[in-house]
Amino acid sequence: MTRFLSAMPGLLLAASAATAATPMVATSGSSFSPHAIAVRSNGILWAWGMNDYGQLGDGTTVRRNSPVQVGGGYTSAVAGRIQSFAFKTDGSLWAWGYNGDGRLGDGGYINRFSPVLIGNGFKAVAADDHTLAVKTDGSLWSWGGNYYGQLGDGTNTGRNSPAQIGSGYAAVAAGGNFSIALKTDGSLWAWGYNQSGQLGDGTTAVRSSPVQIGTGYASISAGSGHSLAFKTDGSLWAWGYNRDGELGDGSISNRSSPVLIGSDFVSAVAGADHSLALKADGSLWTWGYNYYGQLGDGTSTERHAPVQIGSGFASIAAGGYYSIAVKTDGTMWAWGENNVGQLGDGTTTRRYTPVQIGAALDRVPADVSATASGGDVVVSWGPVAGASSYNIYMANAPGVTAAGYAALAGGHAHIGATSPFMHPNAAVGSTYYVVVTAVSAAGESVESLQVAVAVPATLRAVSGWNLAGNGSAGAINVATAFSDATKVITVWKWVPAKTAWAFYTPTLSDGGAAFAASKGYEFLTSVSAGEGFWVNAKAAFASDLPSATPVPPSAVSSMSSGWNLIAIGDNATPRAFNNALSSATVQPGEILQNVTTLWTWDAAQLNWYFYAPSMDLSGALASYIASKSYLDFGSRTLAATTGFWVNMPPAYCSTHICLNAK
Repeated sequence: MTRFLSAMPGLLLAASAATAATPMVATSGSSFSPHAIAVRSNGILWAWGMNDYGQLGDGTTVRRNSPVQVGGGYTSAVAGRIQSFAFKTDGSLWAWGYNGDGRLGDGGYINRFSPVLIGNGFKAVAADDHTLAVKTDGSLWSWGGNYYGQLGDGTNTGRNSPAQIGSGYAAVAAGGNFSIALKTDGSLWAWGYNQSGQLGDGTTAVRSSPVQIGTGYASISAGSGHSLAFKTDGSLWAWGYNRDGELGDGSISNRSSPVLIGSDFVSAVAGADHSLALKADGSLWTWGYNYYGQLGDGTSTERHAPVQIGSGFASIAAGGYYSIAVKTDGTMWAWGENNVGQLGDGTTTRRYTPVQIGAALDRVPADVSATASGGDVVVSWGPVAGASSYNIYMANAPGVTAAGYAALAGGHAHIGATSPFMHPNAAVGSTYYVVVTAVSAAGESVESLQVAVAVPATLRAVSGWNLAGNGSAGAINVATAFSDATKVITVWKWVPAKTAWAFYTPTLSDGGAAFAASKGYEFLTSVSAGEGFWVNAKAAFASDLPSATPVPPSAVSSMSSGWNLIAIGDNATPRAFNNALSSATVQPGEILQNVTTLWTWDAAQLNWYFYAPSMDLSGALASYIASKSYLDFGSRTLAATTGFWVNMPPAYCSTHICLNAK
């Protein structure tokens, strides 16, 4: 069933297909499969209620009487009879649950317990035992059951994948074996089952193709056997099945043409056999079947005309025999039948008046930010009303959620954190994805939007000469990174193309440009990706370098013969770097001789690290290092800020594989 509702901050209720881009809560309008799905404003999808066919999308068939998190990155959701649909932020449409008659639209008939991609380019969807969808170009598509022509393609043949049936549409609603749709010109169309006049065309004839009902309409909703629609002048109209007063016209007579219900409502939704509507002042009104308390007026008495049950509401949704609404303070409320947990209040107790779902968390953590410097990530956020504690979840891959962060690379959880929070010793050159969760005293949690933070590689220089490198894909602006004359004396970079040094110093007003020219040096303005450089430091300091994609060894494979001052960013060992410079397959017991020697300076120990592939293969490397009192590369890798000298072999070995083998 589709739901047409107004927007509000935080957690929103199910919108009609026309507002599919709005975060929302959707309920199944079928008494056969009472379940609900919700998308909070942070894009997290939640579900609860019946799950016998996987319609909750959590990968199981376990019924849930409290909301369970399904995934992130969603914008809106729609609950069908025994299936569910949702849009992601990239506009893609996903489906899960029962797939009889091909109602999921994935080309098959297999039930899906987790979301599967249906397609792209859709902007609105509605579902019962059949599915309707509108694309961004206004084309109308349908699939699923078609026993009564509810697909609108002129046949009674079901379809398990989307088929176009028209164009120029803006919104759709799927009822019990019938369909209604709005065109962009405000004309209203209907087709399918019509025994109770639910098509509104003045007859009870079944229609397998769209027939026009009227003009001047603005929004629509469909129940099991009745329909509701607003006109552009704000008036609310209803037609179809009315045995229990679900039309709200004061009678129990079916109507085969629209009848006026009122002119002071702003939104309305049709459940299985009851209806809900909101007025501009936030008052909530209900009418129709009420055996299970779905009207929320404290009784089980059906109502043939609207009766007020509360105020301060912002959005509404109607299920089979239950209802859900969100107030302007962000709290969610539910009432009616609850035999499979469809109210989401943690029980299976029927409710005749609204009961709050969850604690009074009225919004997700706001103003979340993450910054990185010196290898530390600092996360900050604004306070959340009703929160008693906060948790932080971080991972090295996008899509992090409180439920799924541990399955992602580099997952970190910081429980009970306070703002601001510092995560020390983050991996330099990495990008972290962060969500903040606010937790109420009752244990309900809501998550922030995901934020990303790139951790820059940090050069930690000591007093004296430091051999450094730019192992990221971004260039270093030398004047910006090394402008502190109290810490930096000079910066040098070897320019192999000119067989000359480039020079910079912060102690001179021009950075040393004139001095460099007088000595025949190049003037150093930047250090490009993959280049090494020397820093002569007056005092110890730390400087953040670019945090873009690391430079792999293969990116510097064009080094010339002789000495090259370079850097990479993937923490390779010297042996791995050497072997990666060519595409030759390294067999067991072989080491490629792509480099002659490799050196890097350790400023703290005032000594050189040394590596030679020929000695590595022969087993003489360790004894040679010991004889020269060098440092063993076995305890060090070529990190993002490590510069090193590579002595390349003659040209022949630069263009041919020179292989050392036992």
